[in-house]
Amino acid sequence: MLKFSLKRKILFFLACLIFVFGAIMVFAAFYYSKNLLIGQKKLEFANKVTGQARETGQVFSGAEELIRTMVQQKEIIAYMEDGKRQFQREDIVDLLRQYNIGGYYASIYLMDVYGIVYSTTDDIFLGMDLSFRNYFKEAVRDQLSVGLYTGYYSKKIGFYFALPVKNDDGIVGVLAFKLLPEKVQNTLAPDGAGGEALNIMLVDSDGIVDISNNKEQEYKSLGQLSQEKRNAIINDHRLDGVVSGVENLNYDQVQQVLGSMSSTQIFEYSDKNTGVMKIAGAARISSYPFYVVLEEGLASFNSSSLKLAISIAAIILASSIVMLIAVYWLVNRFLKPIPELINYTETIGRGKFDARIESDTGDELDELIGNLNEMAGRLEAYYKLLQSQIKIKSGDVQRKIDEIELKNKQIAEIRGKLHNLLKERK
Repeated sequence: MLKFSLKRKILFFLACLIFVFGAIMVFAAFYYSKNLLIGQKKLEFANKVTGQARETGQVFSGAEELIRTMVQQKEIIAYMEDGKRQFQREDIVDLLRQYNIGGYYASIYLMDVYGIVYSTTDDIFLGMDLSFRNYFKEAVRDQLSVGLYTGYYSKKIGFYFALPVKNDDGIVGVLAFKLLPEKVQNTLAPDGAGGEALNIMLVDSDGIVDISNNKEQEYKSLGQLSQEKRNAIINDHRLDGVVSGVENLNYDQVQQVLGSMSSTQIFEYSDKNTGVMKIAGAARISSYPFYVVLEEGLASFNSSSLKLAISIAAIILASSIVMLIAVYWLVNRFLKPIPELINYTETIGRGKFDARIESDTGDELDELIGNLNEMAGRLEAYYKLLQSQIKIKSGDVQRKIDEIELKNKQIAEIRGKLHNLLKERK
């Protein structure tokens, strides 16, 4: 039967313990680092998406401030309340063009309360009836309207702002302008992380992706649209000339919370199209019906977690090797007297009771060796006493033997004499 020394058993047991607990630490480090990295990414996403929403919101705020300033201009109010106003009056057109600061707007135009365009910076709109547009309908209800629409003739996307022009008697017209989408897109700055592209989208309240650095996502809905919303998009001609129908990107989890979002939200979900785990963040752009949505795959974070776990495993392995060397040295040092003890007991077993062993360990082994030395001393004394007693007994036995031999000799002599006597009588 194979036997292991105490030293080997201790080293084997310690090696198993180090391996088991090391493996537990590696797995714990992997999951902890993964959760930590994802937690940090969620916080990073929350800060980034909030910052993006704030930066993009500044463009919309600038446009809103401009349109509110324009509808209060006396020249514009006087022009719109004039029942005999002229189409494309030169001074009004010049005024509208003066407000197109930085060329941010594709067109600026004034409509009467029936939606007829009377003055515009783009002649193509002159005389058009835009009463079917939702932004006009909202404006004549005395609301600021902001939305993404396709130009009726140009079929180009733009962000439309509309606000009523009012005098003391009420609404006398509607001012609208088309903000160029690239002016908004310039504020969206996707930033890759972990080798993966960070996807950034500008989404309206219906979940339609208006702008994305991934062009394949534009003018598609994040999640499933109701038939009512689909009909509203069709009837309002919002995306005419851009898409024939709104496709679904299957980001239903994000889509469901858009309408009720009051603060930045972070999502962790599986992409139904690819099965890839992703993280997304969404934030509303101020009070406007638009949201900034960021998304990124989680593969890079799992990879980072694995790298961290491997690094920790390498540290644990190196530490384990150092620990085993240290344990081996300590075990050798502490168990050094054991081979001597084994030889000592074998020596005593051979009857050499006068042998002694020295020890200065200062622990239980030292006490054990002292007891063994004391036992050997006692055995030596007992052995000597036994030898003495055996010697005495041997002397007594020898005397008895000598006496018996003497008597036998005497008997033999008597027997010889008797034999001779009998022989003579014959």
